[in-house]
Amino acid sequence: MQSPEAQAPQGGRSGWIDRLFKAVEAVLAILLTVMLALVLGNVVLRYGFGTGINVSEELSRLMFIWVVFIGAILAARERSHLNVDLLDRMLPRRGRWLMALVGEAIVMACCVMVVWGTALQHDIIATTRSLLVQYPMSLLYGVAYLSCGGMAILSLVRIVRLMVEGPDSPALEPSAAAEVVVKEAGV
Repeated sequence: MQSPEAQAPQGGRSGWIDRLFKAVEAVLAILLTVMLALVLGNVVLRYGFGTGINVSEELSRLMFIWVVFIGAILAARERSHLNVDLLDRMLPRRGRWLMALVGEAIVMACCVMVVWGTALQHDIIATTRSLLVQYPMSLLYGVAYLSCGGMAILSLVRIVRLMVEGPDSPALEPSAAAEVVVKEAGV
């Protein structure tokens, strides 16, 4: 379920961003399907026929890492990452605004550190190849550029939005995902 922020274009946000994220969701679905087919096929071949697909484990691991990291961008956009908001719910609106700013700044700083650390290791990663398939390991570790870079941009956009709109920002409203959890928990 998407938050209202992710559902409707706001502030001149064009529909191409929504289409881009829909395409990313489709790619993730394809990766999950291929990963499932590789793992299931390998299990059937191994236990049923005493053979297997040599590259299955390596490719499924690569796909799993991409699914997790790219899925993290989608979760960040929809504000559906794990969030403890007990204190946040008890604060007045101005306190929630300040906490949101600090939280987004921390997320952005962490993402920038991951991108920077990946960049420092890039030369080593680029020259190393995987064991069986021989793809460059930059294909495996390079997803950190995309994932953390994307989440840092999302955090920066939220910080700017919070600064422009102030404590009355609609961005302070809980995400739709959080509301579902609260409703189901009966809180």
